[in-house]
Amino acid sequence: MDVIHLLQRMPLFAGLAKDELEMISQITIQQRYARNQVIIRAGDRGTVFFLLTAGVVGVSVAGNRGKEIMLGVLYPNDFFGEMALLDGLPRSATVTALEESEVLVISRKDFLECIRTMPQIAATMIVTLSLRLRRADQKIGTLVFLKAPGRVARTLLELAQGRGHTTPAGTLVSLPFTRREMAELAGVSRETFARSLSKLQRMGVLTVERRQLLIPDLRRLQDLA
Repeated sequence: MDVIHLLQRMPLFAGLAKDELEMISQITIQQRYARNQVIIRAGDRGTVFFLLTAGVVGVSVAGNRGKEIMLGVLYPNDFFGEMALLDGLPRSATVTALEESEVLVISRKDFLECIRTMPQIAATMIVTLSLRLRRADQKIGTLVFLKAPGRVARTLLELAQGRGHTTPAGTLVSLPFTRREMAELAGVSRETFARSLSKLQRMGVLTVERRQLLIPDLRRLQDLA
């Protein structure tokens, strides 16, 4: 798929004319990353902006002992790396490909020029960043008020909403994550995550087979979350 078609699919560029998309396509570079390859690292200088066109990436920070703790997941048509471009500070988090992924890369200079000449991009970005802040607030509330089973249910619900596919049997989710990474997303230990997942399976809320999750009735999971 050519770059213009990739850009047309992205909410960030919704409403742009074809000539504007062509202009953006001329300043982008396509890159691929293998599974587990680091795309940006916390503390690095932010010189480029990323548009995710395929694959899944994880956003993480270093814990007290230097171990990476996953904070969130981004899917195709999301963007990342914008904070360091806008405020000039070092990268605040590490972004790693959780499966083979493809991105479009735009330099800081070119990206800031796009915002200057096409202010609707900035308006859309503000809305997206606002939604991310809301999700961050919800996650904080989840960690404070929900017990472990509720945290796990909410995490699985978010994965289903972001990556799920509707099938006759229910919502099917392919998982590019390890159990440890999913536990980090839920804010629980790996052992607690495993117990909560087993409980949800015994309740008939979901089934897990290899790296796939099947949720027969998404509303049941929503109720638990």
